[in-house]
Amino acid sequence: MRIPIEEVKDGRRDGEIVWVCDYRIPDLNKKAIRAVHPTRTVILNESETSSNIYYSKSYFAPLDSKGKAKRTVISPADNTAYRSYPGIPLHVFTTEEECNDCYNEQCNVIIAAIDKKLASIVDELETQKQEILARKK
Repeated sequence: MRIPIEEVKDGRRDGEIVWVCDYRIPDLNKKAIRAVHPTRTVILNESETSSNIYYSKSYFAPLDSKGKAKRTVISPADNTAYRSYPGIPLHVFTTEEECNDCYNEQCNVIIAAIDKKLASIVDELETQKQEILARKK
């Protein structure tokens, strides 16, 4: 089940173990804004870290193989925010399968955009090649 990010941000889900993911590349000429592979995490209160957590009372901490929270802080929203806009939130799920499905769909969207851009570049180069061939004597 998808968990509304507002329930995490306002602290209602503190202590719960959830799966988070996010993968976005809005500009194919740049690196990903956020690349969070499907990760098993626990939701912790912001008071449990010295890191700044903006626009939220809680954050996500990945779990190690023994189920203990790591010190790593995963913020509920990306860092593209500004004063009146808190950024795009992570996708939060109760099961690994749902998280993997969401992550794979995000990857598929980016792959489709890359394929479209690649086809456009090939077409452009083929046109340029044909123009050059037509000029040959």
